[in-house]
Amino acid sequence: RCSRDWSSDVCSSDLVEQSPVPMAMVTAKDNVIRLINDACLRFFGVPDANFTGRRLSDVEWSWVDRTPDGTIIPHDEEPIAKALRGEAVHAQLIQLTDSKGNVRWCEAEGVPIRDSSGNVIAGFIIFPDITARKRAEEEKEELQNQFAQVQKMESIGRLAGGVAHDFNNMLQAILGHAELALERVLPDDPLREDLE
Repeated sequence: RCSRDWSSDVCSSDLVEQSPVPMAMVTAKDNVIRLINDACLRFFGVPDANFTGRRLSDVEWSWVDRTPDGTIIPHDEEPIAKALRGEAVHAQLIQLTDSKGNVRWCEAEGVPIRDSSGNVIAGFIIFPDITARKRAEEEKEELQNQFAQVQKMESIGRLAGGVAHDFNNMLQAILGHAELALERVLPDDPLREDLE
């Protein structure tokens, strides 16, 4: 809610348009895009497109929505479709892949907008770009995997060193006893060759 005495020079469309968070609104009765800000167009890689006033189904998108495991999200399960059905969407992780194979990530939030009778009149959605965070998480996971591999190799090295040390101790005992036996055996004894 805004204060009534707040400047009348600023309207909600200015706030939406200048927001750095990608956002859009689609009306329920006709599925027409009524609001889409520049941040949203940049996020989806179409900064010069004009989608306002066009039906959602008439827009050619250059990207595919996927779940984090790579499964394509059907159009009726996309956040805007859910919001238009009256369902709220909270932190739905979406992987976007464009026609060139570039991948971006967002954590979509969507809400239905209702009239005074409770009927859904529009769906409003924001797409916070979390690509940098996802890449950092992937790098961290890769480093953790590399660290785990180094630890395994160190463990194997310690194990091999321990085995070699134990084996060396056994060899020293065998060599010592063989030398003592050689001192007691005559030069022409047939055992001498085996002991040597």
